[in-house]
Amino acid sequence: TILNKKINSVVKSKLIGNRMIQYNKFIYNSKNIIFVNIHLSPGENKQDKRLKEIKEIVDFCSEEDIIILAGDFNDTPDSNVATYLKNNDFKSCVSEFAGEDLCTFPSNNPIKCIDFVWVKGKNVNVKNALIFGSHKATDHKGIKVQLKIK
Repeated sequence: TILNKKINSVVKSKLIGNRMIQYNKFIYNSKNIIFVNIHLSPGENKQDKRLKEIKEIVDFCSEEDIIILAGDFNDTPDSNVATYLKNNDFKSCVSEFAGEDLCTFPSNNPIKCIDFVWVKGKNVNVKNALIFGSHKATDHKGIKVQLKIK
């Protein structure tokens, strides 16, 4: 969810492989921004499939000044997906703010970090990032991020 009264945009969807993403494009501080909600393929043996999915998503977003990818990546901070994103100038907002990625799954006793907010772009700073939520609402903890975009 994007909260800012200055932003007026419509959420759209797109099929990437066999996974649906939700995204919205908007302009903020004269920057073309895309926010993408992701749920990459689950399963221990699906690392190659997730890498292919994230490459397609990043390619879809490549025209924008700032890219924000958020959701269930079903992969850890040391995965091929995370390495690909880091090698392509994305930064994990939680790691940037807290100094490390924090566990989000399962929500009743988090032992794995598989949910992220990644950002790429110039003049974007992470002002705050935190994990929140209850196992009564979902099986994953949520991530709340505040960005400063100059």
